[in-house]
Amino acid sequence: MLGEFEYARGQFRTVFAPAAFQQDVTAGRRELDGRSAGSGSVSYDDKTDSLVAREPDVTSHLAALERFAKLEQALARTQLTPAPPLSLLGDVAIQDADAWLAPIALAKERGLALWSDDVAQRNLARGCGVSAFGTITLQQLRAAERLAAEDTDDADRSAVLEARRAETARALGERVVDVITDAETIIEQARREEWGDPSLAAATVGRPTWWLLSPAPWNDLQVILTATREDPGTVEMWQTAAMWGASALAPEDPSRMAVLIAGVCLVGTSSRASVADAVAMLRIGSRVAAQRKAHPPADYLTQAGAELAAAGVLADPQSFIVEVRFHIHEERPQRG
Repeated sequence: MLGEFEYARGQFRTVFAPAAFQQDVTAGRRELDGRSAGSGSVSYDDKTDSLVAREPDVTSHLAALERFAKLEQALARTQLTPAPPLSLLGDVAIQDADAWLAPIALAKERGLALWSDDVAQRNLARGCGVSAFGTITLQQLRAAERLAAEDTDDADRSAVLEARRAETARALGERVVDVITDAETIIEQARREEWGDPSLAAATVGRPTWWLLSPAPWNDLQVILTATREDPGTVEMWQTAAMWGASALAPEDPSRMAVLIAGVCLVGTSSRASVADAVAMLRIGSRVAAQRKAHPPADYLTQAGAELAAAGVLADPQSFIVEVRFHIHEERPQRG
């Protein structure tokens, strides 16, 4: 979907693919062709306790056909080979995932790296001792080589960086996750999409890798949340996604998760005029914390405020937190 296959394929003398991969693509295309011959579909609606006829979605069907065509073109440029037994991967057992696991097993058997644009597959491969990379990595290497060339001048560097920025924006548009990017590029993409698609937030601030890759995540998040205010109603969506992403940094530490969620609640509302917003976000943060099995974020405001102050995004945390706590206390039902 990034239009990079020809370039990426050209970086390697041989690309191997297990036969199970071809079988999986063929089966998928056969199923899609079967739906093409139909005039629609019928599904069950549990709300009305009845069958519902649906017209075919021509747009999504054509998009699926285009994806399959690209897969088949890529497959024609690979060397098909039988995959070794999946037992080579140890105790990994995922039902009906042979075609997904076979490339990892093949790479492990041959001592090769796995080229995959599936982040979960890459992570599993690394867990099995197999090196893995994606197309985005090849784009980054291409830019690095051009920047390091001896004959590169300032104009060339500017052109390379602008091209890299365009590549990153396209990747975000295709919802490639864990892309190294800055807040400005995310904002530009969100503006193109009029801020309305929650999947962009989920693919960026909603992932722990975004927090790890950003050199200053709290500052970047503050910049992004400030920009979201151009479109009322989107701040809460982005801030909630950020709670999930930040808390995933410490999945086994309920206290640390609470600090991170509280920090997200405060970072976008760090002014006296926004105390009510911070309280409202803490209500959402409490629900996220409950699902994460974290401690209540409202109990960790001091720690969160200190972290934000150290990052330079909250100038006077103590007085702000005092006001937030006062409003929380006022909202609680009084017993008499």
